[in-house]
Amino acid sequence: MDRRPESSSERTAAVQGWRARRWLWVAAGYALIVGYLTVRDFGATAYDDSYFFKRFAINALDHGVFAWNVEDGPIFGSTSQIFQLLTTAVTAVTRTHFVVAVRFMNALALCGLGAWLFRWSARASATPWGGPAVALLALGSPIVVGTVLTGMETAVALLLLAVVLTRLFPARGETLPAIAAWQAAALTVAVYLCRPDAAVLPAVAIVVARLQQREFPVAYLAWLTALMLVVWGTSWAYYGTPLPLSFYMKSLALQNYGEHMVGLGRHDKQLHFGVTLALSAPLLWIVIRSGARGVTLALLVASGCLWAYHLVSTNEIMGYRGRFYLPAVVPLAMAAARSWDGFLARRPRWPTLLMLATWAVAVAWAYAERAIPSHEGFFIARLSWPAYAGMVAAAVGLMLGSRHRGGWLGPALVFIGLMAGLVGWKPPGPTRMPSDLALMRKHSREVTTVRGVFAVARCLPGKRSVYHSEMGVTGVVLMDRRIVDLAGILSRGPGIDGRPFQDYCEQDQPEAIFLPHRNYRVLNAEIQAAPCFANYRRVVDRSSSPLHVRADLHDAFIDCAPNLARWRRRSSP
Repeated sequence: MDRRPESSSERTAAVQGWRARRWLWVAAGYALIVGYLTVRDFGATAYDDSYFFKRFAINALDHGVFAWNVEDGPIFGSTSQIFQLLTTAVTAVTRTHFVVAVRFMNALALCGLGAWLFRWSARASATPWGGPAVALLALGSPIVVGTVLTGMETAVALLLLAVVLTRLFPARGETLPAIAAWQAAALTVAVYLCRPDAAVLPAVAIVVARLQQREFPVAYLAWLTALMLVVWGTSWAYYGTPLPLSFYMKSLALQNYGEHMVGLGRHDKQLHFGVTLALSAPLLWIVIRSGARGVTLALLVASGCLWAYHLVSTNEIMGYRGRFYLPAVVPLAMAAARSWDGFLARRPRWPTLLMLATWAVAVAWAYAERAIPSHEGFFIARLSWPAYAGMVAAAVGLMLGSRHRGGWLGPALVFIGLMAGLVGWKPPGPTRMPSDLALMRKHSREVTTVRGVFAVARCLPGKRSVYHSEMGVTGVVLMDRRIVDLAGILSRGPGIDGRPFQDYCEQDQPEAIFLPHRNYRVLNAEIQAAPCFANYRRVVDRSSSPLHVRADLHDAFIDCAPNLARWRRRSSP
């Protein structure tokens, strides 16, 4: 067969095409990181809040209403409306392995996030590996990769943010893409529907980047206001409130949990923002060292605004490993990728060496002093030292190895550092794909707040009402019961509308009451002082949320659930 030799122009085009697609190698490496953690921890305990989505989804599929309790009607308990729709689709496919399926969905979202951002970052730098390597450092952080296991919306929100921000801002230069103000506003609203607080990021970045255009920011804000009024009005018409109930209960200015919870929140902020700042420091250094301006500055300012919002206004309940601050990683990664060429051109190099040394020492000190998540504390929030060491090694490899001729050494060292840190944090183990029931039983062994929930399901058949403040596992195990959220996030009750507990207790006469988590001191004091509560007998002592059963049901319940004796003291009332 005769073959014509390729022309030099064809060979040049082929080489250039391969170089333009080097980001695919980085995406493949990131997929390995995400895939390892996902498969390794299919059987890990999920966040209790992640089960909220399943109960809402089942009620939507079976009864046509997004309600926590069908008889109470719709309730704005799911902060992320887009994730609620996605998990409803997952529930339609499988109800027995919902948690595993959601983890797989989150893994796909993270891989999509990586591919999208690596491709964009490849255009941000003149060096073919530079931009993707910077993005890999950002997205390979253990707190980002760890979102695949939570069962929450963070991974999907990060993907949507990347799609929106890369549509709004160029990889290089200061010429902004042509886009109508209403389109920019619609993209911002899409982010809001997935993660309300994250809408701060495109909103601030758009206004800051287009300040000199004058007319565009005004038109954008006008469209954004109009569209948000439609969203809030729709939410009010359906749910009876324009904002998620969690907004009211997790805002420092609105919450009524008492000073003790506020004090715990301040401690949590130190841990959550501390780990976010510790693992974002190399990205911040790249941007600052190169001299941020224009689009890069706008992205940096947006990240800072989201961080400031949570630092100032949020009570970070269930904010494990800084998940409230994580959306800011996307614009920060974009800013760092855009700054990479300027960073490489900076001389002398000794300030960067000094920064890396200081940062490594600071992270080690913070870990030793438990100022950031460590191997101690609540098991879901732990982060062991290899994860930090791997991140430090990856950052050093990026900043020093990328100066190697060809540039490939930098991303290779980033991948090696991140993967080694992940394996050190999560060593290889047996892979399982457990059912939701198995995971919930595991949860009940590891988390004391739901001790007795399976006994309630078995020994109080046909009963109607249960009160609790820890609602995820409780809501799914007791799917056929009316579950009142004492914390006020998933149902109207004493935690949200100001009516005293006594009124609700007299009205409902619940068969079982789990006292709110012991950290809700004000609410616990009110409940235990209520005359109605005197009609309940404690059946589980050794728990952060002791279980009480109504007196007329107590004896039969104890006979039905003798295994609860191991969690009772002899002197239990």
